[in-house]
Amino acid sequence: MATAPAVPNFEVTNFALGDADEAIDKQNAQNAMMVSYFGQFGAFAQQLENEQQQILDSANQILQSTNGVYQNVVQERQAAQTARQEAEAARDQAQQIAVGTVGVTELQPGALESAMDYVSVNENGDALVVRNFETDFSEQLAGGYKRASLARYDVAWQMGNTGFDLGSRQVFRIDATQQRTLTIANHPGENRAMVVVVKLFGNVQPLWPSQWQGAWVEGVEPLLGATKTTIVGWWDGDEWELSVRSKV
Repeated sequence: MATAPAVPNFEVTNFALGDADEAIDKQNAQNAMMVSYFGQFGAFAQQLENEQQQILDSANQILQSTNGVYQNVVQERQAAQTARQEAEAARDQAQQIAVGTVGVTELQPGALESAMDYVSVNENGDALVVRNFETDFSEQLAGGYKRASLARYDVAWQMGNTGFDLGSRQVFRIDATQQRTLTIANHPGENRAMVVVVKLFGNVQPLWPSQWQGAWVEGVEPLLGATKTTIVGWWDGDEWELSVRSKV
């Protein structure tokens, strides 16, 4: 930063009473001091001007940069407005897409809550509904739909030491090394038929479910084999029939 020069001390060059040659020397000294001072002051003024010019140039650069930022903001705002207009146009177009006579946007987000949910239409085709693939497939299998028929299938088995849940399994294994009291849960209805297979490992006679009392084809409750016995039960919608398939 420019620093102003100090003003010379002209007191030493003041004339005194009786000065003769000294007056000339003092005048010359004063002139020299003035020349030096004004030279320093001129340099100070030039330096000050240069610094002011630098400040002005810096301010111009800041102004230009600010103008550039402003232009970028204006462009980004215009781009955002364009994107919003395009999104609104896409929304309006999507609302024209329909399943049957119902626009797809009429089904609110969050309606598909469970695994295998999907969007379909009702029987009249005039309203969107949420359906479930697993439920639909089960209903088609149970309803005898041809398109739901299978080329082959296998089933899961379950330990049945306490009884048989016929709502989830139809093949059971029993540890018959000790006596078991067996019951039936979720018994099939009168409009359903079902095969149940029970394999017992061991030879301790269980207490069979009450629904199986008197249902043995042999006429009496069979004795178990020494190591394992396989029993097949058949529910025809009216009554049970049970028989020993094999025993060893």
